[in-house]
Amino acid sequence: MKQEFLINNKKYIFNGETLDFYEVTDEDTTIYKENNESDQRNKNNELRTLFKLVFNISNKCNLKCKYCYAQGGNYGREDSILTKESIDKIMDKLFIKYDRINTVYFFGGEPTLNFENIKYAVDRLSSCYDIKDYRIVTNGTNIDDEMVRYFKEYEFRVYISIDGSEEIHNLLRGKNTHAIILKNIQKFDLFDMEGQLELICTYTKYHKDNGIGYNDLEEYFKKLGIKYSISNVITDDENLKLQHDENYEELQYSEIDNSIKKILEHSDNTGISGILDTVLSTMISKNQNEFFCKELQNDYSNVYDYNEEVYSCIRLLGSYKKDDAKIYEFNNKKNYELCKKCWAKKFCTVCTADLLLFGRDKLVNQKKCDKSEYYKYAMKKVLEIYDEDINKASELFNNYCKYFIK
Repeated sequence: MKQEFLINNKKYIFNGETLDFYEVTDEDTTIYKENNESDQRNKNNELRTLFKLVFNISNKCNLKCKYCYAQGGNYGREDSILTKESIDKIMDKLFIKYDRINTVYFFGGEPTLNFENIKYAVDRLSSCYDIKDYRIVTNGTNIDDEMVRYFKEYEFRVYISIDGSEEIHNLLRGKNTHAIILKNIQKFDLFDMEGQLELICTYTKYHKDNGIGYNDLEEYFKKLGIKYSISNVITDDENLKLQHDENYEELQYSEIDNSIKKILEHSDNTGISGILDTVLSTMISKNQNEFFCKELQNDYSNVYDYNEEVYSCIRLLGSYKKDDAKIYEFNNKKNYELCKKCWAKKFCTVCTADLLLFGRDKLVNQKKCDKSEYYKYAMKKVLEIYDEDINKASELFNNYCKYFIK
């Protein structure tokens, strides 16, 4: 299936089967033909690569955040930690199956509550693999100087949750936590680690009800001078859930425009439109996918729980194990009538965890998919930049690859 774009009296065609763009001339010109990521993917497959390894290193937390999808940090189960013995067993399985591991995440609960075993896991991994990308997601309240030194030594990317100014943050995450986090953030500055730190903010109905919009949060984070991203809360709690905005379509287009501006300006706000993210990734890699989420299929991602059980996604802990047949069923685009005849089916993404946890009736029953229109808009915007100034288009793609790919 093909999609045509007319820009300044020039015709561009996107081939939905090959994911190539062409400018229609006497001799058709392919745009963004290189596919280095795909070549690297083939090389990785030859090396038996696990792209993403996640440890639920601590199935407990020291906070009780109002919107926590992990139900207080333990996913509705017992408080526990991943032990050295369990790490050894997991390592034995990894070593037999994989030659290479790309990215390692430490998650929770609150992962720093099991810092000793984070170090143990890194030691074990380092003895078998050359891993250059360690990451940790933390609430930031338990970080001390030893941890910061360690994160610097192993070049961890550290993601700290902070939900805005003191009043709203403490309302969502607990009294006095805002001051503690700001104090701990300063440690990263002292150890010259600003580039390894990113703040993550969750926008909720509480923000909206208290008159706090995205612009207010952006102004707050700009003053901190640290990379950050803002995302909407994931919940089915009516007290927290953001209602579908009547101007939703207009907001989608506006978010795409603003995201292009962020990328070109190399903004500290690394949160960009998911639609634009998918389009840019597709134009660069041309990786085709018959599934909504690549991380849920095959051996792209392994998430090890505190009890050694393996999942494909951190959000599915305690719900759907890696080999659960429902994951394949819900994740496969061939199981949705609307997707079968869509020009964007080879690259479209949907959060399958949302479908599994909150239901997929809307996706199954809808008669029209607006998402394809958003993709079309984003593609046209990128092509307009390319048509106007190829150097600017190159800057867009280079900045995206360097600063905005998570």
